[in-house]
Amino acid sequence: MTADRAIYLSKCAKIGYSLAPTDYGMEIQTGSTSRRCARGVAARCISFVLATALLAYATPLFAEDGKTLKVCIPEHTASNAQLHQVATSISSHKPDKATHTKLQGVELLGLDEILHTDNVFKGNLAKQTLSTEARDRAGKEQCDYLLVISVPDAKTARSAQPNAWSPDQQLTTNTGDPYMRRQDPDIYVEVKYRLYHLVTTETSIDGFVATHQAAPQQAVVSQALDMLANQVFTKITK
Repeated sequence: MTADRAIYLSKCAKIGYSLAPTDYGMEIQTGSTSRRCARGVAARCISFVLATALLAYATPLFAEDGKTLKVCIPEHTASNAQLHQVATSISSHKPDKATHTKLQGVELLGLDEILHTDNVFKGNLAKQTLSTEARDRAGKEQCDYLLVISVPDAKTARSAQPNAWSPDQQLTTNTGDPYMRRQDPDIYVEVKYRLYHLVTTETSIDGFVATHQAAPQQAVVSQALDMLANQVFTKITK
């Protein structure tokens, strides 16, 4: 009986001995897993804090990039449908995807003088600068840019053009063949502009748009003005 009990206890001891490492091993494994979880949670918390801080820091940068710039368009008259179209088209543009900059077209109505010419007898060689009136009005409106637009120049293939070889005669935009001129129903429109940057030092760039289409003149002019607004938006925001 004693022997059997000894054998039984021996077996129990063996069983207990074999189970003890297993339990201890499980405890170590469980503890190791808990430490890994703790490290994972800490890493996720740090990542979340860093992302939150980065977002909080980046938001003012986007707000700075996403400012609205005023593009003022001076007019001699109390209203001008064509210049109003340009101002509206500029304002309707969505902010630039890269800089998040938006433009606002503003009309400056009823100016007596927009550009000042130093010497009218120089013709095309005369130097033109912004008039004091235009500069003062732009300052009051807090304009970033001043856009001076010329009167749209609309022609057809049958429109008379200067003849450099014989000034007393006229040429056409197409050919001397009357039949061929009748086959070209397009309206040709060109619009020139000068864009002044008023912030810091006053600088200017010249540009123009040209288009033609077999459509009523008003429609072709409208198309040219939309092209001008798109070109100005690209030059300022890019």
